[in-house]
Amino acid sequence: MKFIVGNGEQLRARLQDFPASWVNDFFASKLLVIAVANDEPLAAYGIRSMLNVTSVYVKKEYRHKGMATQIREIAFNEARKQGIHLLTGVVSFPLISSKHGLLLFSKFGCRVVKRLEKRKLALIVFPLTNKGFLLYILLRLASSVVPNALLEAISEKLHEMTRHA
Repeated sequence: MKFIVGNGEQLRARLQDFPASWVNDFFASKLLVIAVANDEPLAAYGIRSMLNVTSVYVKKEYRHKGMATQIREIAFNEARKQGIHLLTGVVSFPLISSKHGLLLFSKFGCRVVKRLEKRKLALIVFPLTNKGFLLYILLRLASSVVPNALLEAISEKLHEMTRHA
């Protein structure tokens, strides 16, 4: 297996085998990593928008084999090289609560900013540098002031805006 690094526009042709909704996510990526075996794309990890929103997709037949962990690690290393200070994402509660999920996220220095109880999701930040950790603290402070309902609406709107950017 090999990993191809670029951006959504550069790697557009490699996205054709993914579901259409994911192609839109990945096409807008300023950093995109695609896992390829025998010239077939198996998984992708994208980082988009000025908030560095992350998306990962692994084809069904390749899930639960450590592919998401491998591609995430390559994407994080490339993000650091490009001077990206933090990455943001939304994950489901079961993933954060599971032993595997906690281990995975702690390995990468993940911090939970806010739990969105209504949607059973959590807003997470991966601080990649000291500056990223300071930004996480600011996000954490801001989210403690903003009511959950408003934060949920904002996160959903940001997700939609960055998805179709």
